[in-house]
Amino acid sequence: MIIRFRNLSRILAVLFLTVAIVPAQRGEGGELTAEQIEAMRGARQNAALKAQQKALGKKDGEGGDSPDNGKWANMTPEERLAANTRRGSKAYCRFVAVCRPPKLLPGQSGTLMISAILQGQSVLAAPLQMTMTPRVKAGAVSMGDLVAHPALPGAIAKAYLGRPVYENTAVFEVPVTMGKDVQIGGKTSVAVDLQFDVYDGNSGQAVGRFIERVTTDVDVAPHVDPQIAGRKSEPEDQPEPVAAAPIEAEDSGAASKPDSTAMAGTAAEVAPADAPDTAGADDESFMSGELPPTEDDSLSGTTLLTVIGGALLLAIIALRMRKS
Repeated sequence: MIIRFRNLSRILAVLFLTVAIVPAQRGEGGELTAEQIEAMRGARQNAALKAQQKALGKKDGEGGDSPDNGKWANMTPEERLAANTRRGSKAYCRFVAVCRPPKLLPGQSGTLMISAILQGQSVLAAPLQMTMTPRVKAGAVSMGDLVAHPALPGAIAKAYLGRPVYENTAVFEVPVTMGKDVQIGGKTSVAVDLQFDVYDGNSGQAVGRFIERVTTDVDVAPHVDPQIAGRKSEPEDQPEPVAAAPIEAEDSGAASKPDSTAMAGTAAEVAPADAPDTAGADDESFMSGELPPTEDDSLSGTTLLTVIGGALLLAIIALRMRKS
């Protein structure tokens, strides 16, 4: 491209005018005037608002909330969060969901456990401002209200030291009931949309409002809970042992007669009603250490004497026969 002399002269004239005008707009010593400083400050504010709006995922002019028309600057933080809600919070918070128990039969109830894992300096302020919208098929699963575990006093986030806040994790519970018409052996998807606000733990300022979908699958089957080794099982019902009846003596000076029939291992014989009462004599013999005499003992003694007498008689006869 060839630059002609006429075009070159025009370019030089514009440069000279620019060099002459810029110093004239400055005050003494080349400093900016108050009006120029205010204009630059306004430009910086507009640039900051544009950057914030861009970070929230909204372009200028959408919804009539552009910083250029002044509405964005006049909005409260809550209005800005509501007007710039975005999906996806993996950079600030991740979610994990499981069902307890992991298997449900038709009509059976369980609990959907949702754990929020916060990233970096992100925190969830307490009381928690979170809304839940179920995303399940009609008749497949019915869900209850979202319940959050209590928040602990802040120990890491500088802006929430000693104040209730969810710093590292937050746990939520949702009651679920499996539909009665679901097919046994399959799986049912349980999904919810969670809307919540994320805050910066150091400054305490709102990072943004997000919508995150949390999904898990639940098996439609009976849940078998195997017994863990080492766990104490409940004692089985066993018949209670029958306590032996206490033996009561008739008087304090005499002890009851021991059951000789039980000691011998034979059945006890029932004494006739008109038998003489010998309990007192037996008791006295037992206490003195002597056994009561029996008919068998007397007979055995007589037989022994007869045998001994006969032996002596035979010995005497044998001695006389030797002498003669």
